Amino acid sequence: MMKTQKNAMPLSALLSAGITIAVLVIVLVVSQLIIADLATETTPLTHARNTTNEGAAALFELADWLPLIALVIAAAVIVGIVMFYMGGLGGRQ
Repeated sequence: MMKTQKNAMPLSALLSAGITIAVLVIVLVVSQLIIADLATETTPLTHARNTTNEGAAALFELADWLPLIALVIAAAVIVGIVMFYMGGLGGRQ
């Protein structure tokens, strides 16, 4: 079994936060592409077109929140790193 170093926690937290943001962005982009394709295939002035337009608007609004979500995740990682090196969360005792 491989031993992990004590200093590995902050880097792994940073990596997992980065992967989370990347997956979130990819899911939003793919969802927006699918809804945009659905909007072009539906006939105008129908319930299906209205639903796809509302879905696209909701996804665009959610995408507007991505910078704030990334900032909060980065702040959480920084606070975790600071607490780790100051002796909290299993750091130096």
